[in-house]
Amino acid sequence: MYSKEHVIRFLEKRFDGVAADQDAVTRRYNSYVQTTFADYLKECVARYVSQKTKVLDIGSGFGSFVYLLRKDGIEATGMEISDFLVGYARHRFDVEFGESVVSSDEVYLHQSALAIPFSDNSFDVITIWNVLEHLPDYRDLLKEVSRVLKPGGKLFIKNVNYASCFVEPHYRVLWIPLLPKWIAQVYLKLRGRNPQYLMEEIHYITNSKVLRELTRHDYVISSRLIDRLADKAIDIKNPLKRFIFEVLDICGLRKTLLWILKLQLKNPFVDYIDIIATKK
Repeated sequence: MYSKEHVIRFLEKRFDGVAADQDAVTRRYNSYVQTTFADYLKECVARYVSQKTKVLDIGSGFGSFVYLLRKDGIEATGMEISDFLVGYARHRFDVEFGESVVSSDEVYLHQSALAIPFSDNSFDVITIWNVLEHLPDYRDLLKEVSRVLKPGGKLFIKNVNYASCFVEPHYRVLWIPLLPKWIAQVYLKLRGRNPQYLMEEIHYITNSKVLRELTRHDYVISSRLIDRLADKAIDIKNPLKRFIFEVLDICGLRKTLLWILKLQLKNPFVDYIDIIATKK
């Protein structure tokens, strides 16, 4: 049931009229079913997690990110509402780990993240990768996330910013930021695409909206680059990067660059929402 052929057929049906051609389906398979995208995400959280860290991945999809963390001995849990995606994730986990100390049912939870089945302050790190635009009201999710994230815990958010979206990431067609859906529906039909996915499953999300909601919940907003630049004790192995940091310090420019980067975080027209939020 979970062979590559079965998964490809699932993706073809799921994105019928959305993906332009078979190559688009294959790229999605390589990125999300295999570990291409998950490898990148693992690098994003590497300096924030260890085997003592409890991680919750919301909208875990095919489970690749959680799978990689578990292979490193990190206590990661995924939440996903799609039957097929959860089934695939559990199947792969069982094949890889066999009779492990934890059941795949406990690693991949099949339910909505709007009612997370954990007590307050349960997780050190929570990740939300490309999920917010699929929720009718992202604020309900962020409220629940704030409940289960520990004080000092990290919330990672990556998401398309529809205020600066010139290529719709699902249909891969030229786009106008925040294009009214009644116009978008006509436009997609003229492009030979099925607008149903847009109308039912896409909810425009912007950098400003996310930042405003995180501020309401009293988060400190940062990014990986800001954290690296602010950490003078960090061991930078790349000689060129180490040289650049040394020059910044000699010229007294590190604080100035940090100020510019923090200002850029609030830019409503950033290409992509890429935030680390720390719970106070």
